[in-house]
Amino acid sequence: MRYPIVRMLYEYGHFTQQSTSMVAYALLFHALGLSGTGGTRVIVQMFFAMKDTRTPVYVAGVCMAVNLALCYYLSGPLKLGGIALAGSISAFLNFFLLYIILKMRVGMIIDRATVISFVKSLIASMVMSAVLYLFLKYFTDLMLKAKLYNAGLTLIFLFLGVLLFFVVNVLLKNKDIVVVKDALIKRVKE
Repeated sequence: MRYPIVRMLYEYGHFTQQSTSMVAYALLFHALGLSGTGGTRVIVQMFFAMKDTRTPVYVAGVCMAVNLALCYYLSGPLKLGGIALAGSISAFLNFFLLYIILKMRVGMIIDRATVISFVKSLIASMVMSAVLYLFLKYFTDLMLKAKLYNAGLTLIFLFLGVLLFFVVNVLLKNKDIVVVKDALIKRVKE
């Protein structure tokens, strides 16, 4: 969905189709690091709860140095994508270093239920991705005809993607999503 989203948000005035391609290319590499960034945000809160604000800062300093080195080395072969990839790699490094340190301090962090939930979410993501890929393949020509078609179909596909992810997780009985479903049903009934 990176091309239609960038086209919908930015492709106006001096922002051309070439600009869209460049941003979408970088977005591909940035997207790889989303899980690392999200995981880091969660695990940093665990350190804060233990009144340890120093460890996350030290680890972030190491990851920043790795990020700078990777930017230098990856920007040559991958250009703009190399800088984005460097950020994604350092985001995962940040998460894994903090995870290792936290595990050494408190023991087991990720249990079987967490792994099962992750696998179910991964399956739902793969189903959602496959369906969106087919939709994009079928509707790309129409989306390129006019910005209004692109914007409308992009928003519809994003909504359908979220809905499909949610439904597949419910069908797989992913406890994390079932809790959300039950809360939504309770809220609607009130």
